[in-house]
Amino acid sequence: MARGARKSYEEQLQAVEEQMERCNQRLNKLKEEREMIFEKKKKSEMKELYQLLKEQNVSIEDAVKLLSQKESA
Repeated sequence: MARGARKSYEEQLQAVEEQMERCNQRLNKLKEEREMIFEKKKKSEMKELYQLLKEQNVSIEDAVKLLSQKESA
């Protein structure tokens, strides 16, 4: 089987650089997606924590005081 004409080094380098740029763009999109997921998780956990405090009739100030006492102990 005959192969096509061989690409010059410059063409090969340009092709590789274009692939790298596409990979970098994809990586940046994935990083943004990861950050959005972290933010959603954080909001969900905060909502759960607030709901638990509310169910236990514990104010946020009391929870902060309680946790601060544990840290200094």
